[in-house]
Amino acid sequence: MDSQPIPSKITPIHGKKEVFILSIDGGGIRGLIPTRIIQEIEHITKRHPTELFDFIAGTSIGGIISLALTTPSKDQKPQNSSDKVMEMFLKHGVDIFKKSVWKKIESAGGLTDEAYEATGLESTLKLYYGDTTLSQSLVPTVATSFELEKNRPYNFRSYDSANDFTREFCGRSTSAWPCLFELAQGTNLKGERFCCVDGGVVIVNPAEYAFDEAKILYPDAEKIVVVSIGTGECDQSFPGKEAKDWGVIKWFGPLLKILNDSQIHIADENLRKKIAKEDYFRLQVMLTPDENNIDDGSQENLGKLLKKTEEFLQANKDAIDKICQVLTKERKK
Repeated sequence: MDSQPIPSKITPIHGKKEVFILSIDGGGIRGLIPTRIIQEIEHITKRHPTELFDFIAGTSIGGIISLALTTPSKDQKPQNSSDKVMEMFLKHGVDIFKKSVWKKIESAGGLTDEAYEATGLESTLKLYYGDTTLSQSLVPTVATSFELEKNRPYNFRSYDSANDFTREFCGRSTSAWPCLFELAQGTNLKGERFCCVDGGVVIVNPAEYAFDEAKILYPDAEKIVVVSIGTGECDQSFPGKEAKDWGVIKWFGPLLKILNDSQIHIADENLRKKIAKEDYFRLQVMLTPDENNIDDGSQENLGKLLKKTEEFLQANKDAIDKICQVLTKERKK
């Protein structure tokens, strides 16, 4: 096993005094939630996210969204508006999480093999990314991951000139959640091998990581604003009287939720210590247990998530308007 650090080369961007970051959590099909919120911001400001933000980061489905928003067209304009990314969920969500009868039998319901074929996910990424590479991102972009054979986190950074990849491989790698999809195996553009799984095993909420990266990438920044959007949270506790007698099988689901929620909250709490209150916006929709699935791409479930997000937008209209005002004000040069 290679224990050496993966080489990287970051060239700082000088001169920018104010930096605006968009960070998007992981969460499978629940990525519809941050996409709808970003769509609302784009509609209000009438400006694409790459015009509003200087740095966009995401984990898992958040990484897929980040890569989609920063994909360039042939004339170097955004290929995908937030409307188009919404289309990705509404039209192709069911294809991404489509399980054939044979796959159900072969995987014993996901116990002995990954639950889903990756063909639906891969064809969707190809459709929205085309043949673009990571380095072609319209603004600096990060999609988190973990490299298995090198046994260390590896985050796909568009501004790392030592490593470039096809955009499709980055999207596939950041979302290769163990048990759901087969791990991603491929190479960078120099032909060096990478074997990756979902970035959510390391970072579910990438906001703090994005903040630290932006400080390195933009060393002259005097002000950093972070808009961090979650994929929904279920406020579900577990009874101690029952949990004390749980074994491996009963602990598996609750343990994943505990690890996931802990990562999200720790990143949020740490960032609040690093950044001024008026420069940090955290948007999170609360879900019920039956809305909390990460792999239900059915129209019924998408409808539930969309309804819950619309209610959130109405209840938090003032906060959304404030974010839009901050993002569109004249910036310090």
